[in-house]
Amino acid sequence: MIGLANEVGAKKISSEEETWSDQSILIFRENWAGIYSQYQPFASTIAKINPRLHEMCESAFKSAMAVIEPFTTPNQVATTPYSQVGMADRRKIVQATNRLRTMLSEGRRALKV
Repeated sequence: MIGLANEVGAKKISSEEETWSDQSILIFRENWAGIYSQYQPFASTIAKINPRLHEMCESAFKSAMAVIEPFTTPNQVATTPYSQVGMADRRKIVQATNRLRTMLSEGRRALKV
């Protein structure tokens, strides 16, 4: 989870892997959904250990999804072509994924994993 969150902000943001498809927003959305699906089995344990940390993890995921929401359409797979996403929005995506990565790292420490 942590590695993938880091990869989104450090590598995938540059669109190196999706140069021809222009589907980076879709990739980010699905990566974050996958990360969250792997966090969920630990969520209740983290909530018991540190309720505030759990809230921050949940908030980080929701914030990441909210950052890309303007580039998605409900009930559709296709997203705005990444080439149309400006640098300011790309910076927000990096900040959101870095926050998600940081919160997941804190969760790992709380679980002593």
